[in-house]
Amino acid sequence: GRGPVATILVQRGTLRVGMHPGLRFAMMSGWRPFLDQHPDLKIETLITNTAAAVVDEGLDLVLHVGPLSDSSLIARPLGTTRAIVCASPAYLADRGEPRHPSELAGHRAVIYARRDEASNTRWTFRKGRQTIDVDVPVRVVSRDGVGLVDAASSGCGVARPLDIAARHLVEAGLLNEILADWTADKLAISAVLPPQGRRAAAKVRLYVDFVAAL
Repeated sequence: GRGPVATILVQRGTLRVGMHPGLRFAMMSGWRPFLDQHPDLKIETLITNTAAAVVDEGLDLVLHVGPLSDSSLIARPLGTTRAIVCASPAYLADRGEPRHPSELAGHRAVIYARRDEASNTRWTFRKGRQTIDVDVPVRVVSRDGVGLVDAASSGCGVARPLDIAARHLVEAGLLNEILADWTADKLAISAVLPPQGRRAAAKVRLYVDFVAAL
């Protein structure tokens, strides 16, 4: 009987998880099997894409999107995602669907931009060997990235969320992907852990394995 008891012990406590806002739906909608499997474990979340938050905020891990610059942190690759351009069917019926990135200049944009960075008003597109930068007219800014796809699906404008954040709304018909033949670079999704020397707790390893499978 010692095996099951040991398993329960390592699963108790609180797991503090930071995550990119674009991962919020994919993560939180998929948690139930993990929570059911580990009934004595509680999860607390913080919306952040700052890898250093794993140290600064005392988090167990950060689910990060994009390149990592801090080599002292431990990162486990989980997959990739990319930005897609989308808008609600009602918005497109009213304003028309852009067929070329340059046509976005005549639309309204919903963007994500933190206060400590330049607003994401320039979107870069690639098609074969062609590259084009477009300055989009911004009507809605989400400083924490939460609600970006909600604003777009309600008809506020054209958004460029991560595919992993918007795919369920595209599949449900609440958003239409547009300019699909003009792509963006793939972005790595990583589980960022504290620096070497702090061995990851069993609950963290279990969770990272679960997210990797998810």
